[in-house]
Amino acid sequence: MKIFVLVCVFLGGMGQGIVNPKLPELLVDHASLALDSGISASLMYAGIFFASFLYGRLADRGHVFRLLAAGLFLYALTLALLSAAKTKEALFALRFFEGLSLSAIYVSADMVLCRTSTDENRGQWLSYYGLALSLGLLFGPCYLLLLEWLKVGSLVNLSLLSVAAVVTLFALASLGFRLPKWPEQKETKMQHRQATMAAVLYGFLEAGLVAVLAAAVTGYYKLQVETLFLVLILAAGLASLAWGASIDKFGARRTLSWVFLSLALLSLSTTGAQWLRPSDWVMVAGAVSFGIAAGGIYPAGFAWLIEGSHPSQYGFASGLFTRAYGLGSLFGPLAFGLAVEGAGPLGLFGLATLLGAGGLMLARKPARSGARL
Repeated sequence: MKIFVLVCVFLGGMGQGIVNPKLPELLVDHASLALDSGISASLMYAGIFFASFLYGRLADRGHVFRLLAAGLFLYALTLALLSAAKTKEALFALRFFEGLSLSAIYVSADMVLCRTSTDENRGQWLSYYGLALSLGLLFGPCYLLLLEWLKVGSLVNLSLLSVAAVVTLFALASLGFRLPKWPEQKETKMQHRQATMAAVLYGFLEAGLVAVLAAAVTGYYKLQVETLFLVLILAAGLASLAWGASIDKFGARRTLSWVFLSLALLSLSTTGAQWLRPSDWVMVAGAVSFGIAAGGIYPAGFAWLIEGSHPSQYGFASGLFTRAYGLGSLFGPLAFGLAVEGAGPLGLFGLATLLGAGGLMLARKPARSGARL
Protein backbone atom coordinates (compact mmCIF):
# COMPACT_ATOMS: atom_id res chain seq x y z
CA MET A 1 0.00 0.00 0.00
CA LYS A 2 2.78 2.45 0.89
CA ILE A 3 4.68 1.57 -2.29
CA PHE A 4 1.51 2.17 -4.32
CA VAL A 5 1.03 5.73 -3.04
CA LEU A 6 4.74 6.46 -3.49
CA VAL A 7 4.39 5.49 -7.16
CA CYS A 8 1.42 7.87 -7.38
CA VAL A 9 3.60 10.65 -5.96
CA PHE A 10 6.28 9.70 -8.50
CA LEU A 11 3.76 10.04 -11.34
CA GLY A 12 2.67 13.42 -10.01
CA GLY A 13 6.26 14.62 -10.02
CA MET A 14 6.84 13.14 -13.47
CA GLY A 15 3.95 15.12 -14.92
CA GLN A 16 5.36 18.31 -13.43
CA GLY A 17 8.79 17.38 -14.75
CA ILE A 18 7.34 17.23 -18.26
CA VAL A 19 5.16 20.35 -18.08
CA ASN A 20 7.63 22.77 -16.48
CA PRO A 21 10.47 22.56 -19.04
CA LYS A 22 8.01 22.52 -21.95
CA LEU A 23 6.00 25.60 -20.98
CA PRO A 24 7.49 27.56 -23.92
CA GLU A 25 5.91 25.04 -26.30
CA LEU A 26 2.62 24.94 -24.41
CA LEU A 27 2.26 28.72 -24.12
CA VAL A 28 1.06 30.40 -27.27
CA ASP A 29 2.09 34.01 -26.59
CA HIS A 30 5.88 33.96 -26.47
CA ALA A 31 6.11 37.74 -26.09
CA SER A 32 5.36 37.47 -22.38
CA LEU A 33 6.74 33.99 -21.76
CA ALA A 34 8.40 34.70 -18.39
CA LEU A 35 5.30 36.40 -16.97
CA ASP A 36 2.97 33.74 -18.33
CA SER A 37 5.13 30.96 -16.88
CA GLY A 38 5.00 32.64 -13.48
CA ILE A 39 1.24 33.07 -13.67
CA SER A 40 0.72 29.44 -14.63
CA ALA A 41 2.85 28.27 -11.68
CA SER A 42 0.98 30.57 -9.27
CA LEU A 43 -2.35 29.20 -10.47
CA MET A 44 -1.17 25.63 -9.86
CA TYR A 45 -0.08 26.49 -6.31
CA ALA A 46 -3.37 28.35 -5.76
CA GLY A 47 -5.20 25.13 -6.60
CA ILE A 48 -3.11 23.29 -4.01
CA PHE A 49 -3.79 25.98 -1.40
CA PHE A 50 -7.55 26.18 -1.81
CA ALA A 51 -8.29 22.45 -2.01
CA SER A 52 -5.95 20.73 0.44
CA PHE A 53 -7.80 21.61 3.65
CA LEU A 54 -11.06 20.10 2.34
CA TYR A 55 -9.16 17.04 1.11
CA GLY A 56 -7.68 16.50 4.57
CA ARG A 57 -11.14 16.52 6.13
CA LEU A 58 -12.37 13.99 3.56
CA ALA A 59 -9.39 11.74 4.27
CA ASP A 60 -10.15 11.78 8.01
CA ARG A 61 -13.71 10.64 7.26
CA GLY A 62 -12.43 7.44 5.65
CA HIS A 63 -12.45 8.50 2.00
CA VAL A 64 -8.71 8.55 1.48
CA PHE A 65 -8.52 6.13 -1.45
CA ARG A 66 -11.61 7.58 -3.11
CA LEU A 67 -9.89 10.94 -2.78
CA LEU A 68 -6.72 9.48 -4.28
CA ALA A 69 -8.67 7.96 -7.18
CA ALA A 70 -10.49 11.24 -7.85
CA GLY A 71 -7.22 13.15 -7.77
CA LEU A 72 -5.56 10.71 -10.15
CA PHE A 73 -8.49 10.79 -12.59
CA LEU A 74 -8.53 14.58 -12.56
CA TYR A 75 -4.76 14.67 -12.99
CA ALA A 76 -4.89 12.30 -15.95
CA LEU A 77 -7.63 14.40 -17.56
CA THR A 78 -5.66 17.59 -16.94
CA LEU A 79 -2.50 16.17 -18.54
CA ALA A 80 -4.47 14.98 -21.56
CA LEU A 81 -6.12 18.37 -22.00
CA LEU A 82 -2.80 20.17 -21.56
CA SER A 83 -1.49 18.27 -24.57
CA ALA A 84 -4.34 19.73 -26.62
CA ALA A 85 -4.48 23.24 -25.13
CA LYS A 86 -4.53 25.84 -27.91
CA THR A 87 -4.78 29.09 -25.97
CA LYS A 88 -2.98 30.69 -23.08
CA GLU A 89 -6.21 31.06 -21.15
CA ALA A 90 -6.96 27.34 -21.46
CA LEU A 91 -3.50 26.48 -20.16
CA PHE A 92 -3.97 28.79 -17.16
CA ALA A 93 -7.25 27.11 -16.26
CA LEU A 94 -5.73 23.65 -16.63
CA ARG A 95 -2.79 24.55 -14.41
CA PHE A 96 -5.25 25.48 -11.66
CA PHE A 97 -6.95 22.09 -12.03
CA GLU A 98 -3.52 20.47 -12.03
CA GLY A 99 -3.00 21.98 -8.57
CA LEU A 100 -6.38 20.67 -7.40
CA SER A 101 -5.55 17.15 -8.54
CA LEU A 102 -1.97 17.13 -7.24
CA SER A 103 -3.20 18.30 -3.83
CA ALA A 104 -5.57 15.31 -3.64
CA ILE A 105 -2.74 12.93 -4.55
CA TYR A 106 -0.26 14.40 -2.07
CA VAL A 107 -2.72 14.67 0.84
CA SER A 108 -3.81 11.06 0.30
CA ALA A 109 -0.21 9.85 0.13
CA ASP A 110 0.67 11.69 3.33
CA MET A 111 -2.32 10.15 5.08
CA VAL A 112 -1.53 6.59 3.99
CA LEU A 113 2.16 6.86 4.92
CA CYS A 114 1.31 8.17 8.38
CA ARG A 115 -1.44 5.65 9.07
CA THR A 116 0.52 2.60 7.90
CA SER A 117 3.87 3.45 9.54
CA THR A 118 4.94 3.48 13.17
CA ASP A 119 6.53 6.16 15.31
CA GLU A 120 9.86 4.36 14.91
CA ASN A 121 9.95 4.44 11.08
CA ARG A 122 7.58 7.25 10.08
CA GLY A 123 10.40 9.68 9.34
CA GLN A 124 11.99 7.25 6.91
CA TRP A 125 8.73 6.69 5.05
CA LEU A 126 8.10 10.41 4.80
CA SER A 127 11.60 10.79 3.37
CA TYR A 128 10.67 8.19 0.74
CA TYR A 129 7.83 10.54 -0.24
CA GLY A 130 10.39 13.27 -0.95
CA LEU A 131 12.58 10.81 -2.83
CA ALA A 132 9.65 9.62 -4.98
CA LEU A 133 8.71 13.20 -5.86
CA SER A 134 12.33 14.07 -6.69
CA LEU A 135 12.69 11.00 -8.91
CA GLY A 136 9.48 11.92 -10.71
CA LEU A 137 10.66 15.47 -11.32
CA LEU A 138 13.94 14.01 -12.60
CA PHE A 139 12.42 11.29 -14.77
CA GLY A 140 10.02 13.68 -16.55
CA PRO A 141 12.74 15.56 -18.46
CA CYS A 142 14.63 12.29 -19.00
CA TYR A 143 11.52 10.85 -20.62
CA LEU A 144 11.35 13.86 -22.93
CA LEU A 145 15.01 13.38 -23.86
CA LEU A 146 14.37 9.69 -24.57
CA LEU A 147 11.53 10.53 -26.95
CA GLU A 148 13.72 13.15 -28.61
CA TRP A 149 16.52 10.60 -29.01
CA LEU A 150 14.05 8.17 -30.58
CA LYS A 151 13.06 10.99 -32.96
CA VAL A 152 9.41 10.78 -31.94
CA GLY A 153 7.36 13.75 -33.10
CA SER A 154 5.22 15.96 -30.88
CA LEU A 155 7.15 15.23 -27.70
CA VAL A 156 4.89 17.16 -25.37
CA ASN A 157 1.64 15.64 -26.60
CA LEU A 158 2.88 12.06 -26.60
CA SER A 159 4.59 12.30 -23.21
CA LEU A 160 1.60 13.91 -21.50
CA LEU A 161 -0.88 11.46 -23.02
CA SER A 162 1.25 8.43 -22.11
CA VAL A 163 1.64 9.59 -18.49
CA ALA A 164 -2.11 10.32 -18.38
CA ALA A 165 -2.83 6.74 -19.47
CA VAL A 166 -0.61 5.29 -16.72
CA VAL A 167 -2.14 7.62 -14.11
CA THR A 168 -5.61 6.44 -15.15
CA LEU A 169 -4.63 2.82 -14.52
CA PHE A 170 -3.43 3.73 -11.03
CA ALA A 171 -6.66 5.61 -10.40
CA LEU A 172 -8.65 2.47 -11.18
CA ALA A 173 -6.36 0.35 -9.01
CA SER A 174 -6.65 2.71 -6.04
CA LEU A 175 -10.39 2.05 -5.77
CA GLY A 176 -9.62 -1.43 -4.44
CA PHE A 177 -7.68 -0.24 -1.37
CA ARG A 178 -9.07 0.34 2.11
CA LEU A 179 -7.60 1.70 5.35
CA PRO A 180 -8.61 0.28 8.74
CA LYS A 181 -10.67 2.70 10.80
CA TRP A 182 -9.25 4.15 13.97
CA PRO A 183 -11.24 3.55 17.14
CA GLU A 184 -13.27 6.54 18.29
CA GLN A 185 -11.49 8.56 20.98
CA LYS A 186 -12.56 11.85 22.48
CA GLU A 187 -9.10 13.08 23.40
CA THR A 188 -7.25 14.78 20.56
CA LYS A 189 -4.03 16.69 20.23
CA MET A 190 -3.55 20.02 18.53
CA GLN A 191 -1.26 20.88 15.64
CA HIS A 192 1.94 22.85 16.23
CA ARG A 193 2.00 26.33 14.73
CA GLN A 194 5.74 26.08 14.15
CA ALA A 195 5.35 22.90 12.09
CA THR A 196 2.71 24.63 9.97
CA MET A 197 5.01 27.61 9.46
CA ALA A 198 7.76 25.21 8.41
CA ALA A 199 5.46 24.11 5.58
CA VAL A 200 5.01 27.76 4.55
CA LEU A 201 8.80 28.20 4.46
CA TYR A 202 9.14 24.96 2.51
CA GLY A 203 6.74 26.14 -0.21
CA PHE A 204 8.36 29.60 -0.18
CA LEU A 205 11.82 28.12 -0.78
CA GLU A 206 10.90 25.45 -3.31
CA ALA A 207 8.57 27.53 -5.48
CA GLY A 208 10.91 30.51 -5.34
CA LEU A 209 13.86 28.43 -6.52
CA VAL A 210 11.92 26.81 -9.34
CA ALA A 211 10.72 30.21 -10.52
CA VAL A 212 13.96 32.22 -10.46
CA LEU A 213 16.89 29.78 -10.52
CA ALA A 214 17.11 30.05 -14.31
CA ALA A 215 17.15 33.85 -14.11
CA ALA A 216 19.86 33.74 -11.45
CA VAL A 217 22.06 31.65 -13.74
CA THR A 218 21.48 33.42 -17.06
CA GLY A 219 23.96 36.22 -17.62
CA TYR A 220 26.13 35.27 -14.65
CA TYR A 221 27.26 31.70 -15.27
CA LYS A 222 27.93 29.35 -18.17
CA LEU A 223 26.01 26.50 -16.57
CA GLN A 224 23.02 24.96 -18.28
CA VAL A 225 19.84 25.46 -16.27
CA GLU A 226 18.90 21.80 -16.78
CA THR A 227 22.19 20.72 -15.19
CA LEU A 228 21.57 22.91 -12.19
CA PHE A 229 18.07 21.57 -11.67
CA LEU A 230 19.42 18.03 -11.97
CA VAL A 231 21.95 18.74 -9.20
CA LEU A 232 19.27 20.28 -6.98
CA ILE A 233 16.80 17.41 -7.44
CA LEU A 234 19.43 14.73 -6.84
CA ALA A 235 20.67 16.51 -3.72
CA ALA A 236 17.12 16.80 -2.39
CA GLY A 237 16.30 13.16 -3.05
CA LEU A 238 19.45 11.78 -1.44
CA ALA A 239 19.35 14.20 1.49
CA SER A 240 15.75 13.26 2.29
CA LEU A 241 16.88 9.72 3.12
CA ALA A 242 19.46 10.97 5.62
CA TRP A 243 17.01 13.42 7.17
CA GLY A 244 14.41 10.66 7.48
CA ALA A 245 16.83 8.47 9.42
CA SER A 246 17.65 11.45 11.65
CA ILE A 247 13.96 12.04 12.39
CA ASP A 248 13.49 8.46 13.58
CA LYS A 249 16.62 8.58 15.73
CA PHE A 250 16.71 12.14 17.11
CA GLY A 251 13.16 13.42 16.66
CA ALA A 252 11.45 15.71 14.15
CA ARG A 253 11.92 19.02 15.94
CA ARG A 254 15.67 18.60 16.45
CA THR A 255 16.11 17.41 12.88
CA LEU A 256 14.14 20.37 11.54
CA SER A 257 16.41 22.77 13.42
CA TRP A 258 19.44 21.06 11.84
CA VAL A 259 17.83 21.36 8.40
CA PHE A 260 17.36 25.11 8.72
CA LEU A 261 20.81 25.49 10.29
CA SER A 262 22.36 23.75 7.26
CA LEU A 263 20.39 26.02 4.91
CA ALA A 264 21.55 29.15 6.76
CA LEU A 265 25.23 28.14 7.02
CA LEU A 266 25.56 26.70 3.51
CA SER A 267 23.77 29.65 1.92
CA LEU A 268 25.88 32.11 3.92
CA SER A 269 29.05 30.35 2.81
CA THR A 270 27.90 30.39 -0.80
CA THR A 271 27.03 34.10 -0.51
CA GLY A 272 30.57 34.83 0.63
CA ALA A 273 32.07 32.73 -2.16
CA GLN A 274 29.86 34.43 -4.75
CA TRP A 275 30.88 37.85 -3.47
CA LEU A 276 34.61 37.06 -3.37
CA ARG A 277 34.99 35.03 -6.55
CA PRO A 278 31.95 34.10 -8.65
CA SER A 279 32.24 30.84 -10.58
CA ASP A 280 30.11 28.00 -11.92
CA TRP A 281 31.11 25.91 -8.92
CA VAL A 282 29.62 28.50 -6.60
CA MET A 283 26.20 28.08 -8.17
CA VAL A 284 26.55 24.28 -8.12
CA ALA A 285 27.37 24.46 -4.41
CA GLY A 286 24.34 26.70 -3.93
CA ALA A 287 22.09 24.20 -5.71
CA VAL A 288 23.42 21.41 -3.48
CA SER A 289 22.74 23.46 -0.34
CA PHE A 290 19.21 24.26 -1.52
CA GLY A 291 18.60 20.59 -2.28
CA ILE A 292 19.90 19.45 1.11
CA ALA A 293 17.47 21.79 2.87
CA ALA A 294 14.51 21.13 0.59
CA GLY A 295 14.96 17.40 1.11
CA GLY A 296 14.65 17.79 4.87
CA ILE A 297 12.02 20.46 5.53
CA TYR A 298 9.10 18.36 4.32
CA PRO A 299 9.75 15.09 6.24
CA ALA A 300 10.92 16.85 9.41
CA GLY A 301 8.19 19.49 9.39
CA PHE A 302 5.39 17.08 8.62
CA ALA A 303 6.65 14.49 11.12
CA TRP A 304 6.66 17.22 13.79
CA LEU A 305 3.10 18.13 12.87
CA ILE A 306 2.05 14.47 13.08
CA GLU A 307 3.65 14.16 16.52
CA GLY A 308 1.21 16.81 17.72
CA SER A 309 -1.85 15.23 16.08
CA HIS A 310 -4.11 12.38 17.08
CA PRO A 311 -4.33 9.56 14.49
CA SER A 312 -7.95 10.50 13.82
CA GLN A 313 -6.68 13.90 12.61
CA TYR A 314 -3.89 12.75 10.31
CA GLY A 315 -5.89 13.76 7.25
CA PHE A 316 -6.51 17.19 8.76
CA ALA A 317 -2.79 17.52 9.50
CA SER A 318 -1.90 16.48 5.95
CA GLY A 319 -4.33 18.97 4.46
CA LEU A 320 -3.07 21.70 6.78
CA PHE A 321 0.57 21.05 5.87
CA THR A 322 -0.17 20.93 2.14
CA ARG A 323 -2.23 24.11 2.34
CA ALA A 324 0.55 25.89 4.23
CA TYR A 325 2.97 24.72 1.52
CA GLY A 326 0.66 26.19 -1.11
CA LEU A 327 0.50 29.49 0.77
CA GLY A 328 4.28 29.78 0.86
CA SER A 329 4.45 28.85 -2.82
CA LEU A 330 2.26 31.82 -3.73
CA PHE A 331 4.73 34.34 -2.29
CA GLY A 332 8.11 32.63 -2.74
CA PRO A 333 8.49 33.31 -6.49
CA LEU A 334 7.75 37.01 -6.03
CA ALA A 335 10.20 37.41 -3.12
CA PHE A 336 13.02 35.47 -4.80
CA GLY A 337 12.32 37.24 -8.09
CA LEU A 338 12.70 40.65 -6.46
CA ALA A 339 15.87 39.50 -4.67
CA VAL A 340 17.50 38.30 -7.91
CA GLU A 341 16.29 41.37 -9.80
CA GLY A 342 17.90 43.65 -7.21
CA ALA A 343 21.13 41.82 -6.39
CA GLY A 344 21.57 38.96 -8.84
CA PRO A 345 22.79 35.62 -7.41
CA LEU A 346 23.78 37.40 -4.19
CA GLY A 347 20.11 38.15 -3.64
CA LEU A 348 19.21 34.50 -4.15
CA PHE A 349 21.76 33.22 -1.64
CA GLY A 350 21.13 36.06 0.80
CA LEU A 351 17.39 35.45 0.94
CA ALA A 352 18.00 31.71 1.43
CA THR A 353 20.32 32.55 4.35
CA LEU A 354 17.62 34.67 6.00
CA LEU A 355 15.08 31.91 5.38
CA GLY A 356 17.32 29.35 7.07
CA ALA A 357 17.94 31.63 10.05
CA GLY A 358 14.23 32.32 10.45
CA GLY A 359 13.38 28.64 10.21
CA LEU A 360 16.03 27.81 12.80
CA MET A 361 14.52 30.27 15.28
CA LEU A 362 11.08 28.83 14.54
CA ALA A 363 12.15 25.23 15.14
CA ARG A 364 13.91 26.04 18.41
CA LYS A 365 10.91 27.75 20.02
CA PRO A 366 8.66 25.78 22.41
CA ALA A 367 5.83 24.15 20.46
CA ARG A 368 2.55 26.06 20.33
CA SER A 369 -0.78 24.57 19.32
CA GLY A 370 -3.90 25.59 17.45
CA ALA A 371 -2.62 26.20 13.89
CA ARG A 372 -5.28 26.80 11.25
CA LEU A 373 -4.93 28.32 7.79
